[in-house]
Amino acid sequence: MTFETEDRAALRESVRSLLAKHSDSAAVRKAINSPDGYDPDLWSRLVEQVGVAALAIPEEYDGSVRRGPKLMSCSKNSVAR
Repeated sequence: MTFETEDRAALRESVRSLLAKHSDSAAVRKAINSPDGYDPDLWSRLVEQVGVAALAIPEEYDGSVRRGPKLMSCSKNSVAR
């Protein structure tokens, strides 16, 4: 069972806002078709502004246990429409 908190809501909104600004359908298609298969600039923004690199690191090692909201937002917003 997952409970909504202010922190989770704020985190989800941060990811959504960043992706809305920098990941429209044209940008997603361009990234998918690039040699890397992703947008390095967008990934840098996600790491620097939101801290997504800490998602895979357990909290006891200064990572984040709030994986669900970030990953769901990323998945939802990175689908090319």
